[in-house]
Amino acid sequence: MANRIFLTAWLACSLVSTIRADEARRMIDSFERQQLTDVYYSEGVAVGDIDGDGQVDVVHGPYWFAGPDFTESHAIYPPKAQPREGYADNFFSWVYDFSGDGANDVLVVGFPGTPAYVYVNPGRGKETEPATWEKRQVFDWVSNESPQFVNVVGDERPELVCTRDGRFGYATFDPADGLKPWVFHAISDDIAPKRFGHGLGVGDVNGDGRQDVLMKDGWFEQPKSLDGEPLWTLHKVNFAPAGGAEMFAYDVDGDGDNDVITSLAAHAYGLVWYEQLRDKEPNAPIVFRPHTIMGDKPDANPFGVVFTELHSVQLADMNGDGLQDIVTGKTYWSHHTQAPMWDAGAVVYWFELHRDDDGHVEWIPRRADGEAGIGRQIVVADVNADGLPDIATGGMKGCHVLRHSRRTVDEAAWQAAQPRRAAAMADGLTPEEAAAHMTVPEGFHVTLAAGEPQVHQPIAFAMDHRGRLWVAEAHTYPIRAPEGEGRDKIIILEDTDGNGSLDKRTVFIDGLNLVSGLEVGFGGVWVGAAPYFMFIPDRDHDDKPDSQPEILLDGFGYQDTHETLNAFIWGPDGWLYGCHGVFTHSKVGKPGTPDQDRTPMNAAVWRYHPTRHEFEVFANGSSNPWGVDFDEHGQAFITACVIPHLYHVIQGARYQRQGGQHFNPHTYDDIKTIADHAHYVGNIRDHAWWGHEPHAPTDTLSAGGGHAHCGAMIYLGDNWPDEYRGGLYMNNVHGNRVNCDRLERRGSGFVGHHGADLLLANDRWFRGINLKYGPDGGVYL
Repeated sequence: MANRIFLTAWLACSLVSTIRADEARRMIDSFERQQLTDVYYSEGVAVGDIDGDGQVDVVHGPYWFAGPDFTESHAIYPPKAQPREGYADNFFSWVYDFSGDGANDVLVVGFPGTPAYVYVNPGRGKETEPATWEKRQVFDWVSNESPQFVNVVGDERPELVCTRDGRFGYATFDPADGLKPWVFHAISDDIAPKRFGHGLGVGDVNGDGRQDVLMKDGWFEQPKSLDGEPLWTLHKVNFAPAGGAEMFAYDVDGDGDNDVITSLAAHAYGLVWYEQLRDKEPNAPIVFRPHTIMGDKPDANPFGVVFTELHSVQLADMNGDGLQDIVTGKTYWSHHTQAPMWDAGAVVYWFELHRDDDGHVEWIPRRADGEAGIGRQIVVADVNADGLPDIATGGMKGCHVLRHSRRTVDEAAWQAAQPRRAAAMADGLTPEEAAAHMTVPEGFHVTLAAGEPQVHQPIAFAMDHRGRLWVAEAHTYPIRAPEGEGRDKIIILEDTDGNGSLDKRTVFIDGLNLVSGLEVGFGGVWVGAAPYFMFIPDRDHDDKPDSQPEILLDGFGYQDTHETLNAFIWGPDGWLYGCHGVFTHSKVGKPGTPDQDRTPMNAAVWRYHPTRHEFEVFANGSSNPWGVDFDEHGQAFITACVIPHLYHVIQGARYQRQGGQHFNPHTYDDIKTIADHAHYVGNIRDHAWWGHEPHAPTDTLSAGGGHAHCGAMIYLGDNWPDEYRGGLYMNNVHGNRVNCDRLERRGSGFVGHHGADLLLANDRWFRGINLKYGPDGGVYL
């Protein structure tokens, strides 16, 4: 039997699964975030052993945090929170023993164009005393927003590579007394920005064994001798016109010469590597070919990844394969609201370098975190001596350590954890093209069941005992037509030849107005069309109404026509259940019921008994739910928008509301989500879009696509593999996909865990509403 899934775009999809026995074991790298402070003290972070106990400590602004737990902090200088509406007076820091007494000091570089200071470690036993560290100015002027403290001239100690007063160069300190004023060695004429400037790096570009200095417009070749303070030869290359962050010379493609890695714009888009090309002849000119790793649109990356403000970049072998990977992230709020995607999530990523046997290079994006973000300085180091590189970040979101762990999994789990290659996003596809453009797990497939003109703007559907689909067509949605001028229809779609295509169309009724809910049973069709809840009898099953619609209830509001009665479904108790949104206000009763005797309702799950004709609110709260379903034990669950998205619904309970107050004024508190995750990153106000739909940042796409959900289906069919059974599937409206949450019983309730997305539409016009499995186990959407 084919495993079918059918989609209301209008689309019908067959999902077929192939089960394989997997013997191979794979490794998965993951990161656990530890927030050391949520206060903005500095744009940077440093690591090193401050108290001489052999453990790595973390330095952020005025504090050092004692490793390996980082729960104990000590002040280096009097702490003062920095203004997020401005910038910190502490940008970068490094740990090094400048005084030569065996205790590591802290070098601090502040706002561009200001001096560098060394905070002198008071020595063993005194480093924990608050704010007792002596502050010594060692250099008068540090410019460029990616200074490097590395060994550039080949001696036994690092130098501070930066710009000063418009000239590129490096500052050296006296090894006998690193606290004396440092000496600046210019390597260029006056060609650098006086204070700011982006993009700076150190590496051996030409393979002569000497470290060169990279900048956004080229690279300075270190001469054979530094005697007499010569200027270094500038080789002009347009690496990054706007200037990025740290730059690196590294043999990306394994061909024996060093390529260049850089972000393109510290406050905008872009991450690239430049392939070095030159003849092997002596003195042959070096040219570079650019390769985009990440651009300004999802289409520029094979996995659809895009984020901005890569103001710090590091190289590290994150997975132990011997190749250097790229570690970077979004510098959250780096230019406040001026940067593109400034309100997107504060992500941290590492891009895994992969080379195949043919020399092809690919950078596989792996998200380490979605909340920490970075500042102007990201550090990769093993902070807990477990042999794995961890990540430390500091910035406007405080200071974080991302602890690295690695576990062995089977092939199936490893495959599930891999980032998906993104199909090109499309729009304006035909129904056939839309079905073909969708991405589903291996073994599943999508086929078209019905599309325009066979069906128009389907807003709700149900299945009868013959496997036919009864579909509500919303011809005037979201506008309620004037009374008597409704154009909505209920049609019946049927597959007459068993090929998966709903080839027969029958109009059951037309002339309805603002239809939003539909279910079939008990000799007719139950329809929600605010302000009415009605029953259209067809007791002789001739697919024609026996009479005019019977108005069972009225008083359903439609102040917000997106939040009317919806998501009809028969419960295991024989009641008809439905949902209702928060910003539509209803007073429900049988026609003619006095106002004071009606049931007030907004943000609710309601139910109606089909033979006793009783109406009641089952549970209050949530936001604008458009999906309710029951598990195999009759437990009810709903999906929601804007607020957290998943709730276990219990009769009489009150749940978190998007807005407004509960009808019961004595409600002390309400029940919160069961989800242990969200399908977006950052703050919800950055994702709740009214009237427009801006960019969907990559971190949100990776998390599930956004806050808005529609439909709920707990799969209890028998056609999909066992691992899909019991999953709760929901449409993600802005993410153009179908999310999955895995339900786990815990105590008296449930926890909803993040499952893998079931379907990616790869289509900006895709708006999934309902999804249900049919009698053959296939799912219609």
